[in-house]
Amino acid sequence: MVLVIIAGYMALMLAVGFYARRFVKTLDDFLLAGRRLGILLLAATLAATHYGGGFVLGGGAWGVKYGLGGLWYGFACGLGLFILGFTLAKPARALAVYTVPDIIDMRYN
Repeated sequence: MVLVIIAGYMALMLAVGFYARRFVKTLDDFLLAGRRLGILLLAATLAATHYGGGFVLGGGAWGVKYGLGGLWYGFACGLGLFILGFTLAKPARALAVYTVPDIIDMRYN
């Protein structure tokens, strides 16, 4: 039964991938949603990435080690990423780069 569910899930993911392939024409489309995300959505995506991975897994460890005070780290980092999204989105779009190291490479060659 478990293998049937896994096989069904994989088949569904393949079908979604083949359907979505029509809308992805360039590397920008694939990596950055065609650079069409608004600032609010981009900042929320950065914050959600942090909360989805680091905060859920690392937050539990910090909570065990430091108690409820350990949660402040996760909230502060999420807020910081949200602010980072607002401050770096426009310059990154203007430079047409994919990552922060790309910005550093352009600056220092």
